[in-house]
Amino acid sequence: MARLVAMWAYYYLLRMGMTSKIVPIAASYHFITAIMSIVILGEQVTFQRIIGIVFTIAGIILIQQS
Repeated sequence: MARLVAMWAYYYLLRMGMTSKIVPIAASYHFITAIMSIVILGEQVTFQRIIGIVFTIAGIILIQQS
């Protein structure tokens, strides 16, 4: 059900012409997966993972400001 709602919202916003802002945010699932794997599964926090999370957040912020 959650996937259905997410896809509906994604296509609804794309129809509104916000492609340059929506697609990068939708592609941030890597960030969410990394955070959930650390919190829920107790995976190790490595330097590469921290850098990836920081770059993902920075990219989202930069895109939202444009």
